[in-house]
Amino acid sequence: MRTDARRRVGGLVAALLVGAAGGVLGGCFRHPSLDQPPAARIRDTKLPVPARAQAVDDLWAEALASAPDRVAAREIVKREVWHTANPQPARIRGIEILLADEQDGGSADTRRMLWLMLPIEPDDVVAARVATIAAERAWAEFDGPIARVLARHRPAVADTDRAEHKALAALFPDQPVTRTLFRIFSTPTPEGLDPQEHRRQEQARSAAWEALARLDPDGAARLEYLRADAPAGNDPLVRDVRTAATELGTIPLTVSELDWLRQLRSFDGPIAAGPSAAQRRDWWQAVTAPLARLSPEQRAGLRLRDMEAVRWAAQQRPSWLGMSRQELLAEAQTRLRGRQTHVRTGGEASVASRAPDRLESFAGQMSWGDALGLLAVDEALHAPGVADALWAQALRDAKDTSTEYGGVVEAADLTDRPADRASAATAAATPAADGFAVTLFEPRPASRQGDRVFVAPSDMFALAPHALAHYHFHAQKLVNRDFAGPGEGDTQYARTHGRHNVVLTPVGPGVMNADYYTWGGRGVIRIDLGEVVSAAGAAARAGPR
Repeated sequence: MRTDARRRVGGLVAALLVGAAGGVLGGCFRHPSLDQPPAARIRDTKLPVPARAQAVDDLWAEALASAPDRVAAREIVKREVWHTANPQPARIRGIEILLADEQDGGSADTRRMLWLMLPIEPDDVVAARVATIAAERAWAEFDGPIARVLARHRPAVADTDRAEHKALAALFPDQPVTRTLFRIFSTPTPEGLDPQEHRRQEQARSAAWEALARLDPDGAARLEYLRADAPAGNDPLVRDVRTAATELGTIPLTVSELDWLRQLRSFDGPIAAGPSAAQRRDWWQAVTAPLARLSPEQRAGLRLRDMEAVRWAAQQRPSWLGMSRQELLAEAQTRLRGRQTHVRTGGEASVASRAPDRLESFAGQMSWGDALGLLAVDEALHAPGVADALWAQALRDAKDTSTEYGGVVEAADLTDRPADRASAATAAATPAADGFAVTLFEPRPASRQGDRVFVAPSDMFALAPHALAHYHFHAQKLVNRDFAGPGEGDTQYARTHGRHNVVLTPVGPGVMNADYYTWGGRGVIRIDLGEVVSAAGAAARAGPR
């Protein structure tokens, strides 16, 4: 009896499920959800996705019958297409219905809607479908919106396999996609646009550069296009990039670096934060003079991050500028030999399989500028007073479990910023000691994402554009050697911002392990610089007297 009862109940449940999808049960029962109006069915998460997609057709038929005109009917369907919580098939079906409706200006209306929707569309599948539609219909004006989607990194899919890349290739078949993206970037935004339209075009330009950061990782294609194109107008963005290529021998590779270059080149007008316009101009001139004396081998692979190291070395270590890449690496190897280091073992699974954080592991992919930057950073960390300042900051970090702390390493002659541009709320500068200062920037309350994440505040970039390096702490506890070294998030930071970086990890009283890292031509470069010992650490090791 119990077995038969269970079978009857099970059969009823199965029939109800079938009825929910098909709409009827035994020809006489209809699931209540299917009696809702079409708009309610589209958004009913209890209904199967095919039924919700079918409801879009019902909605269109209902709208045509009840709306005062076709334009109003289209608006009803458009509302469901824009609603990102609706399932992909329902939204795509809505797009198909709108595309098929060519009456009363429907074609132009749908085209405009998709143009507005694509760059802010959060769903990868829907965005890919819209990009494909634009390519199929030869909608050339979709190049900017497509670039904005392509700029979003999707690690699981190669950029060249993405629908957006294929769409740009189809829209502009006579040139590489990198050329199309460079054209989007280098086309000045017209004067007289309304603020919203101006912002969209500027966003497309930045997005094109971000996509190029992955498709042209060393900047070679962009340098070629810069040389091939005659200067067009006086667009500040293109002018700055062209000037960097000419005077520095490098260009910014990512959007963050593009913003950085803008800050470095802010010679005119009011400056909201950081060095004055005159200080920025003086810094630029102090960089370009020694750069002009470098050999082609030394200039190869230079990045924006290397410029401050060149300027500082010209003043403080001029012999380094006369060394080859191999000689700089040999100098670094001599300095690092015999230091106490600590190997990271905690965190991501990838830590266990990655190459040792040793100079010999990464020397082959380091440029002359990388080697110079490494030496300058190491010099700064061991300058008198710096270790003490860093240890005091690490103690503050250890007490604050809401975030990781970080800041910038700067040459002492660059820390004399105008008082009215200081940011006392976020910056805590230490006195310059023997040529270097380290300035702590506490993340803002809204950016605190836990004790294992450092979110650099915008003031850190704005106040210190001439910084030699960025640093942060792994100070979840004061003996934290299992996490001595950069993690995956730190690697992404290096790739995004293009800086010389250091992570400092407490490994004992008054002692931190320093790990240098940056993003090189073929991936991340990680080098363990060994222990940095404060006065407190030296006293603890010496023991009681």
